[in-house]
Amino acid sequence: MKIGYYQFTPEWKNPKGTIQKLKHQLKDEKFDLLVLPELFTTGSLLTEKELWKFAEDLEDSRTIEELTKIATISGGYICGSMLEKDNEDYLYNTSILVSSDGLEGSYRKHHLPDFEKHYLSSSWDDPKLFDIGESKAGMLICFDIWFPELCRIMTRKGLQVLCHSAAFGGINTPDIVKIRAIENRIFIISANLTGEETSAERTEQYRGASRIVSPDGEILAESGSEEDLVFVDINPDESNHKRLSFCENLWSEWNNYKTEFSSNAQP
Repeated sequence: MKIGYYQFTPEWKNPKGTIQKLKHQLKDEKFDLLVLPELFTTGSLLTEKELWKFAEDLEDSRTIEELTKIATISGGYICGSMLEKDNEDYLYNTSILVSSDGLEGSYRKHHLPDFEKHYLSSSWDDPKLFDIGESKAGMLICFDIWFPELCRIMTRKGLQVLCHSAAFGGINTPDIVKIRAIENRIFIISANLTGEETSAERTEQYRGASRIVSPDGEILAESGSEEDLVFVDINPDESNHKRLSFCENLWSEWNNYKTEFSSNAQP
């Protein structure tokens, strides 16, 4: 299975320009799964008015339409986060999974940083898995990865490959990505923004540092602060083995947790 990420600087507040950039960069690429960053069409530093301006209905989305064209050429699936508005006038930060057949699934960000809570809504829907060929994939967005529960719930359902779209500038998230891969024995593709965005109020500097991590914690690929398109070949079935060097079965301790959390995450 050929998986990868594209970390890049979007055409800030210019979705059409960003889509053209993606088309140019990916026009000759063949892959099974590609992960793009958080809010990859617009950039992340937006006012409330701009959030509403760029938000899309997933049932009538230009972004999904254009990604479908790219997926048709590549033969694979594309995942990334965008702004979604629903018919009840709520705004979400939503990851989409797109194939040549169009939208295959979506995931609304659960854990919002405090500044996002002023404008965006959280969703506490049960995280779903999606079939990509013979593998099972799931999606998280940026700050979600800091909370182990979501990864564990999906892993208990059979998660093999996690798509993590991000927009961070700090130093800790790449380490947390590695920890989540090890503690759940899954593959993680983490794709971050690069570059800088400046508004009247503040400046955001994005670190890059995207990476692909194996169930053993091996860094299969990682990038610096510049734009980068990276692919690696994996065997998703490696994530099926939950044995640790000091524990025959990662799930053997699960039944010790007699909580609502454990009961809601049965495989």
